[in-house]
Amino acid sequence: MSNGVPAPSPVSPRTHIPALDVLRAAAIVWVVLRHTHGGGYLPEHLNPNIGRLLSSGDAGVDLFFVLSGYLIATIVLGEAGASGRLDVRRFWYRRWMRTLPAYYVMLALIALGDLVYTAAGSWSPRWSYLVFMQSTLIGFDNMRFAWSWSLCVEELFYLILPVLVVGALRLRVPARAALRLIACGAIVMSVAGRAALGMYGAAGSHTPGYGVPYCRMDGLAVGLLIATLGPGRSAATSTFLGLLATAALAVYVWADQPEWFKDQRFLPLSLIFGAMVYAGISAGPWRNLRVPGASGVAALSYAIYLLHPVIAVVVMKFVSAAWPIKVLAFWSVSLVAALAMRYAVELPALRWRDRRKAVTEQK
Repeated sequence: MSNGVPAPSPVSPRTHIPALDVLRAAAIVWVVLRHTHGGGYLPEHLNPNIGRLLSSGDAGVDLFFVLSGYLIATIVLGEAGASGRLDVRRFWYRRWMRTLPAYYVMLALIALGDLVYTAAGSWSPRWSYLVFMQSTLIGFDNMRFAWSWSLCVEELFYLILPVLVVGALRLRVPARAALRLIACGAIVMSVAGRAALGMYGAAGSHTPGYGVPYCRMDGLAVGLLIATLGPGRSAATSTFLGLLATAALAVYVWADQPEWFKDQRFLPLSLIFGAMVYAGISAGPWRNLRVPGASGVAALSYAIYLLHPVIAVVVMKFVSAAWPIKVLAFWSVSLVAALAMRYAVELPALRWRDRRKAVTEQK
């Protein structure tokens, strides 16, 4: 029964879905709000409910993971689902040309900044930052460029996923089934890894496994699973699911959490965000949800994520003014810097990548 609602078109990497822009924009805004709150920009006597919302902004990274997992799975399904083959080198090249140029520019900027400004965190071993091993070898609490831990998770995921898919395809396992098996394995590994680290007291200043790649694959895995489901046909179901996920997220933010839940909150959070993504790609009002400016913020989200922690420190150090002025300066400079990164680094790299693809296909 379709209930008179036309089925949404199959989702491909080129399909533009406004709701996903809104989710991506919400994720980066929430993360920056978290650092606005934690960075000392806001009054100490903040409304407790607002304080809880802002301090929960780390969850925005989990939403990014779900969105990334979903996007990568649509790419894999678009190629391997149709042909039964996946070009691993092409997959790596396209992903790395999207993520590495801005990352290495940011790495260079932080290293140059350290020549004139002494900051906490270790660079040793330096080579680990070049291959995204810093969160594994140095640890979240001790490493410089601490927010790069999430990039370590994603880059490891990009490295391993296509190899596993190709192995499954050679065993005649369909791409969709392979992604589901990989996702389930990643979830089990993440939950078990956090539990093991918790047993040995390896938590540091955060919950066990907070910045450890093999303990934080939940969101990416849930994104894979959502992509394998495809868009839902029932507007009523997707509407209800979106409302239920929103209510569950409110409970997460404002309800008191037992200690055991805090250690394993990443999987429930990922499932909540997965429900939001599923509602966003399915038939119903969520799919066409639009917020003015969301697509622009979504496009800048990676650059904002990389730049804003450094800008937070710089503005706090050099801007002496009332807190609203400081907040305005922090957000404004972050936006301008992200635009510069987007147009000077990200877009040229993407254009070069796509031109090379076109030349290769003509040969």
